[in-house]
Amino acid sequence: MAKRPHITETTRKNLMDAFWKLYLTKPLEKISVREITDIAGYNRGTFYLYFKDMYDVLENIENDLLKVIGQESKRYSEIFCDDISQNDLSEITKAAIEIFELCEYKPFILLSDRGDPRFEQAIKEKMHASLEKGLSEHSEIDDITREYIIHFVISGVLGIIKKWYSDGMVIPMEEHLAAVCNVLFGSRYILKKSLCE
Repeated sequence: MAKRPHITETTRKNLMDAFWKLYLTKPLEKISVREITDIAGYNRGTFYLYFKDMYDVLENIENDLLKVIGQESKRYSEIFCDDISQNDLSEITKAAIEIFELCEYKPFILLSDRGDPRFEQAIKEKMHASLEKGLSEHSEIDDITREYIIHFVISGVLGIIKKWYSDGMVIPMEEHLAAVCNVLFGSRYILKKSLCE
């Protein structure tokens, strides 16, 4: 008898959800198939119908998240105006946080110290493609400068999000963004002075 697609997808999701519960509390290497199937309510054989091992489960979760991030990140290309401004950085950061929240905060975990460096690289590539598209309309920016601008924005956006998450998200992101953008854009003298000391 052929598998019914909705049941197959439900089983896959249940196994991934069980894995994720464990991943939140212990390293990948310490998670067993038995633990996953006990939580999900299946036998060990069912796990191997869907996944090769723990790394395969994690990769499937990451790929699902990256699809959502890729679809949602189209908004990045609409954020850039004439140049990178305070509003652009704020909007990009807020958009990234909204996307991560849509993904049930999983990207925050995967970008943390205990996450997966491959996932961070994949997010950077998706952001790069969107930002490059947004900046490509500005013919006055040469290719090398464009790459530096994109690298700066991606590193800054992901850096502040990772710091905010690791600090427990206790202060609203808007407050952090206001402070960062004030130093970068509103108080260039302060930034220049601090870098030269």
